[in-house]
Amino acid sequence: MLFDLFWFPGYGILSEETGEEGSAEDRWIIDPLDGTRSFIRGLPFFGSLIALEKNGILELGVMTLPVFGETVHALRGKGCFRNGKRARTSATKKLSDAFVCLEIKRSNAEGFGHGLLELAEKCSYTRGYSDVYAYFLVATGQVDAFIEGFPCAWDVAAPKVCLEEAGGELLKVDGKKAGLAVATNCHLTKEIMKILGK
Repeated sequence: MLFDLFWFPGYGILSEETGEEGSAEDRWIIDPLDGTRSFIRGLPFFGSLIALEKNGILELGVMTLPVFGETVHALRGKGCFRNGKRARTSATKKLSDAFVCLEIKRSNAEGFGHGLLELAEKCSYTRGYSDVYAYFLVATGQVDAFIEGFPCAWDVAAPKVCLEEAGGELLKVDGKKAGLAVATNCHLTKEIMKILGK
C-alpha cells in the first residue's frame, strides 16, 4: 500500500519556484525555502515543506527546520512525528491560557486587524513567529495557535497534514483577498473564530 502511495511516475509538481506542472490531483507540493525573509536576515526560522496530494487528498506532510535539526512528518491516518517521536498539539483549552503566534501585516490587509488586537488582549502571550517555524510550534504543542494572512498552497499543504495528524487543524478564513490561515490545537478554534467574526 505504501509502495502504491509513493509510486509517482506521472505525478505533478506544485512549487513556489517552478509553478505547476502535470497532474493537479496526484502531485507533490513543495516549498524548498519557507521563511525566505528570515533566511536572508540570517535568522534560523526557515525550512522546507513537502506534501503529497493523491486523488486530491493531502496524504503526506514533511516540515524541516535545518538550523534547529528538527523534522516533523505525518502520514494520513498514521500520526505526526517529531524526529521520530510522536508529536501532539497542546491541551490548552482556554484562550486566556494560550500562547498565540500572530502575523500582523497581511492579516490586517485581509481585514482582521481589530480581531487580532482583541485576540492578543485575550490570550496569555503572543509572539511574531511565522512561516514553517510557527506551524512547527503548533504541531508539536509548544504554541497553541498561529494566524497569518493566507499564504499559497505550498506554504500550508505540509503543515495541514502534520497539524491534523497531531490533533490540531488548519483552516482557511475568507478575507478581503486571500483570507487567513488559522492553525490551532482544535480546543481554541471556536473561541478564535468568534473573535475573528467567523
